[in-house]
Amino acid sequence: MLSNVSEATGEQERIALYTTLLADGSLFYVVGVAPAREFSAYQTVFTRSLRSLELNDERRRSSRF
Repeated sequence: MLSNVSEATGEQERIALYTTLLADGSLFYVVGVAPAREFSAYQTVFTRSLRSLELNDERRRSSRF
C-alpha cells in the first residue's frame, strides 16, 4: 500500500498498485487511488474490479490477479 498527499485536496490518499508480467516482458498494472479515510470502502470495489479482469497472453492461457 502506498500513500500520498493529494495535490487536488491536500488530504492523505491511499494507492493500491497491482502488477503482473506479461509473456512479452511488458508490465501490466492497475492503480486504485482513494481518500485515506475512505479507502476501506473503495478497496472492495478495487478487488472486485481486479477479479473481473482476465488477461490472455502466450505464456499463460489466462491470468487472473
